[in-house]
Amino acid sequence: MSPAQRRMPLSFGQRRLWLAEQVAPSLAYSTPLLLRWRGAMRADVLRACLDAVVERHEVLRTTFVTDRGVPTQVVNEPSGVDLTVVDCSGAGAGAVDQAVRAELERPFDLVRGPLFRARLILEADDSGLLLLNAHHIVTDGWSGMVLQDELVALYPALAAGDPPPLGALPMQYADFAVRQRESLTQERRSELEGYWRERLSGAPAYLTLPYDRDPSGVASRDGSTFGFSLDRTVLDGVRAVAREQNATVFMVLLAAYKVLLSRETGATDIVVTTSVADRSEPGVDGLIGFFVNNLVLRTELSGGPGFRAVVRRVRRTVLDAQDHQDLPFDMLLSAVRPPRRPHQTAFLQTAFVHQPESIFEYRIGDLAVRPVAPPQTAAPLDLTFSVFEDDGLEIQINYRVELFTPATIRRLSEQFTATIDAGVTRDEGIEAPGVEPGRAGDGDAALSGTGRG
Repeated sequence: MSPAQRRMPLSFGQRRLWLAEQVAPSLAYSTPLLLRWRGAMRADVLRACLDAVVERHEVLRTTFVTDRGVPTQVVNEPSGVDLTVVDCSGAGAGAVDQAVRAELERPFDLVRGPLFRARLILEADDSGLLLLNAHHIVTDGWSGMVLQDELVALYPALAAGDPPPLGALPMQYADFAVRQRESLTQERRSELEGYWRERLSGAPAYLTLPYDRDPSGVASRDGSTFGFSLDRTVLDGVRAVAREQNATVFMVLLAAYKVLLSRETGATDIVVTTSVADRSEPGVDGLIGFFVNNLVLRTELSGGPGFRAVVRRVRRTVLDAQDHQDLPFDMLLSAVRPPRRPHQTAFLQTAFVHQPESIFEYRIGDLAVRPVAPPQTAAPLDLTFSVFEDDGLEIQINYRVELFTPATIRRLSEQFTATIDAGVTRDEGIEAPGVEPGRAGDGDAALSGTGRG
């Protein structure tokens, strides 16, 4: 090993993904960023920009080995980025789609790397796609925003022959991994474990979703994605309810999702997982890396509460979980000890996630760039609703194709939209004869305090 290389411990999140890859390697951990561009793209400048990003962020040139049985991240010396240029000029949409899928179907090798790859797809002289693909163990959704911000800064400077305009980072991701371990003291871990044991006592570890096929014998993680948008009037209503209930748009939408799941399953104890950025430590906002943690959001919907009452319950669920988000998900499972099932992970059948990425056009030098949804060839979970919010709101449903038919997913999207509309306009929530909406328990009255963003 070169003296310039260094070996560092994995973060808690990296360790969870590393273990998952050892058990069942999967394309589900690919984290692509797909950008449609228009203008005079200079491939040489783009390559120099990506080289600068990889040199700046050690995690993008990191690989993973075992050292005496312990997984270890190895930070390698900077080298040229793995950029492939594919000329599909005049070949049609089919060739472009094939070029995108060819990259997404390439597995990553955690030992050999690289774990960050790029593919520049030319559709015409002045348009194409840039596909930036990385293994989830070295990136997350927030990191995608960091990467785009750095390309915005780097491309015009390097195109003009100027030096890179970005200053030194305060730390590297591997340094964060060390600090994370130091900050989770035994005392704090015991406190968090106690909270989650109590909070998830008796919770359904495996939610029965409206499957088209029994998931117990299905190992495949092949996936697909269906996207739709909320009508502007409905979205305005969601934002109005959020202001009224001192909540966030995410909380209102999550409340609608939980109402939908309750109606679909007949259950009132609803467990949904979400992802949190987990970037509370100073100095990590501008880092690329895998920081995200899974939060288990359990909400009791018994008593037939109206929609606004459900929003209040969900708000309390989210705020309490955020106060106890520092326990890594694998440690939560070890503390709670839910029953195990083959091909399924407790509390991880479905997720509702607010994605930070912009969905609107911006500029990289002379290029007009717009993020677009890449085709999903894998599904990490059975069913994931991802919300992209900017001036409007788009929702993508990622699902395991062996468990759901496209017709079922389309129906769920329609029911979700109808649930939001009915909840916002008529306060329709969980129906229960003889129960006054909003009078059920779970601390509705305790939620009139100040919200948290």
